[in-house]
Amino acid sequence: MTIEAPDGENTAAGLSSWFAEVLSAFARSGEAEGGAGEGAGRTAAISVNEGRLRRFHRLEHARDAVFDVLASGETDVLLSTSGAAEGERDTRFVTVEVGREKKYGEFFSLDATLGVADSFLVDKSYCSALRNIPVAVCEHARAVFGSIGDRNLLGMTSLDFALRRSRRASLSEARRYLRGYSWLTICPRELAQKFDDVALLIESGAFRGVQQNADGSLLLCATSSIGEYDENAMERVFTALSPIIAPGSPHFDPAYPDLKVVYRDAHR
Repeated sequence: MTIEAPDGENTAAGLSSWFAEVLSAFARSGEAEGGAGEGAGRTAAISVNEGRLRRFHRLEHARDAVFDVLASGETDVLLSTSGAAEGERDTRFVTVEVGREKKYGEFFSLDATLGVADSFLVDKSYCSALRNIPVAVCEHARAVFGSIGDRNLLGMTSLDFALRRSRRASLSEARRYLRGYSWLTICPRELAQKFDDVALLIESGAFRGVQQNADGSLLLCATSSIGEYDENAMERVFTALSPIIAPGSPHFDPAYPDLKVVYRDAHR
C-alpha cells in the first residue's frame, strides 16, 4: 500500500493501524491452526533506517519497538518473524516493511508478506478480515494506492511489472492512473471521483464488495476469497476499471507465467 507522507500524528496513526492489522491477520492464522497466535513468534528482528538489526525473543516485544519507532517519526522499518514457538514446527512467517519514498515523492510505502497455509486463501472469513488492513490506514491517512493478492513483487504491482514501468513513473502518476488491480484494490480519491456513480461499479458485477473509505478512496474487492480470484474475475475487474488503469500493452514474461494481469491495453 502507498499513502501520502506528511509529517504528523495522523500519518503515524495510519502507519501504526496498518501494522497492527497485519499482525492481527498473522495471529489469526496461528489461532486457526491451533497455534499460540501472535505472541508465539520464536524470534523477531527489526531494522530501523538500515541500522543495526535488533532481535527479540517474542513478536509482541518487536511490535512494541516498531510502534515506538513510528511514533518517534522514524520512517524506515523492516520487521520479520516466524510463527514457531520453541520446540514447534510452523512454516508461517510475516515480513513487514515501511519506507519513505523520498526519491519518488512524499509517500510512505507499506509492504507486508504473510506466509500462511494455502487453505487461508479460500477461507472467506479470513480473507474478509484482511480488508481491515487498508481500511484502518484510510481512517488516518490518504491512500495513493493499495492492493492485496497472492503475490509480492517487492513494491511493484503486477501491472507495473508487465508494462516494464519503473516505480518512479508508477508513483508519479498514481493519482492520474491506477497503478494496478488485484483481488483487493484501493482506488485513490482522485480516481474514484472519475466514476460519476459508484453504484455503476457495484452493478458491473466485477466486485463482491465496494466501500468508500474515510479518505474518499474506494475499496474494491473482487471475490469472497483470494482463491476465487481467477482469470474470469480478473477480466471483470479489468473491464470495470479500464478507464483509469494505466495505459500500455503488458508484456508476457515466461519467468512469471502466473502474473495476475490482463495482457491488453486498457485504453484500446
